[in-house]
Amino acid sequence: MKYLNLLANYEETAKRGETKMNINLGDYYAYTGRFQDAARNYQHGGAPERAMTMFSDLRMFDQAKV
Repeated sequence: MKYLNLLANYEETAKRGETKMNINLGDYYAYTGRFQDAARNYQHGGAPERAMTMFSDLRMFDQAKV
């Protein structure tokens, strides 16, 4: 069920023309629990703040590096 939300978010951003493969892949990795891979893809996609927010929300402050 949670993957339906991920697909809905992907379709919504695609309609707005804001698709970046690395960010979408980062969202997928975050959903599957691969947080380091998610952070790496957020960085490559130009959205390091998403990695910081993810780690902060997960209370993994030591992983949230600039």
